[in-house]
Amino acid sequence: MRFERLIWLWLILTVALGWEYWALNYIPRLSLLVSLQQQLPEFKDFNLTTAPGKTISYALGWAGLTIMLLTNFYVLRKRLSVMQNLGKLEAWLDYHIFCGLFGPTLIVFHSDFKVGGLVAISFWSMMISVASGAVGRYFFVKVGRTKAQLEHQSEAWSKKLTDALKRNNIASDSPEFEETRQRFFRFVGTPEVKIDFLTALWGSLVSDFRAMFFAIPEVVSGWPPETRKYLYFWAISARDVQLLDPFRRALGYWHAFHFPFTMLMYITAIIHVAVALLFGV
Repeated sequence: MRFERLIWLWLILTVALGWEYWALNYIPRLSLLVSLQQQLPEFKDFNLTTAPGKTISYALGWAGLTIMLLTNFYVLRKRLSVMQNLGKLEAWLDYHIFCGLFGPTLIVFHSDFKVGGLVAISFWSMMISVASGAVGRYFFVKVGRTKAQLEHQSEAWSKKLTDALKRNNIASDSPEFEETRQRFFRFVGTPEVKIDFLTALWGSLVSDFRAMFFAIPEVVSGWPPETRKYLYFWAISARDVQLLDPFRRALGYWHAFHFPFTMLMYITAIIHVAVALLFGV
């Protein structure tokens, strides 16, 4: 839930920035900054233009760069032994992604939606890094537990299902049960055979979107209501067991793709900042 809340916070802040940008450029009377300027005489001469190189643009640029640099605390948390006890790694990853989204958002407004030259290299490297970062979190979630843990979880859900059916005198080895099981397993994309990581990634993404927008299948009429949940989570955990190795390989490929664009983003950003400070452009 923490990650979802951070995503909502990013969306709210982005909408607020978008509203303020639109108001300043098209209907100033609806701008919060304009209202504050009218009420605070000391800010009467404050330049509220969003053009690159002006006060607002500078503030957004420095704020965006600072927040993007904060994403590297997650890397330090992973690699430095002195930081190993500072919170859960999953929480650090969530804040890493939040900063990786909000920082570039500020940079987009800093540029006044105009990019070119050296700035374009940094900008598009940043956008590729952000997009690949979101994919990376998806991989990380998939490989966050050991195979033994996943198998234990799968067995636990299977046992809950069979126990619930047994209490109601329903056979768990009937063709009806097997048909229902296969229907749930197909719904979540649990492979019945070993597959390569591209097939695993595509099947997992499709099934996750399907689960988000469509109701999970119904169980057989007469089965206890809780068996629907048990069967669904059994299918999910069985899928995670099958896809663990493909996603571990995918995470390795992802690192090889993500890192160069991140480094290119920082290098060109540093050059951009240095040129702006030295030459005022």
